[in-house]
Amino acid sequence: MDTFIITKGEQAGIDEQRKEENMKTLRALGAMAFVLLVVNTFGCARWAGPNNTLAPIHRSGDVGIGTAMPEATLDVRGDIKLGSDGKSYATSGGENLRMVRGVVRKDGAIFRGEGFSVNKIGVGHYQVIFDPAFGGYPSAVASIDNPDPPSGMIRVIHWNLNNRIDVITMSKMDTGGVSGIPEDRGFSFIAVGPRE
Repeated sequence: MDTFIITKGEQAGIDEQRKEENMKTLRALGAMAFVLLVVNTFGCARWAGPNNTLAPIHRSGDVGIGTAMPEATLDVRGDIKLGSDGKSYATSGGENLRMVRGVVRKDGAIFRGEGFSVNKIGVGHYQVIFDPAFGGYPSAVASIDNPDPPSGMIRVIHWNLNNRIDVITMSKMDTGGVSGIPEDRGFSFIAVGPRE
């Protein structure tokens, strides 16, 4: 698709009154697909195609796709496809959430992930500290990474804090079969919580 940005004086784009005239000109030049940057007298702009508005740009700088009145920096009303082949959909939810994932070695070193640090404070006891902190209480799950031996347990402790979870890794059931014995183990986790 060809993109044409037509300037009028100091202002980028074209005004609403000249939009149709310029589209006819572009069609006559053989442009099969095109967009124009249309700027009105109030300083609001939008990318316009032959039949409709493609992406309104509010004077605040907010961009809307599928909406003429964007309510965020990028406001998309519809599905979002991602990836080089366009086969992946973006996830969404009713809350403005942030996700942190990580893989931690049994010595407390970070193997994968970012946005957190780890303090190993005892045998099988790790504090995962989120930086920046979540805007509210996060939800987290964890699993023992590459278990060897294949048995073991893991516990995630939430302290009603926005910036931390504790992870306890264990193996070998005690004689009562209720709790495990703390042991240093690598683990993976995912934490999801509100953005600040």
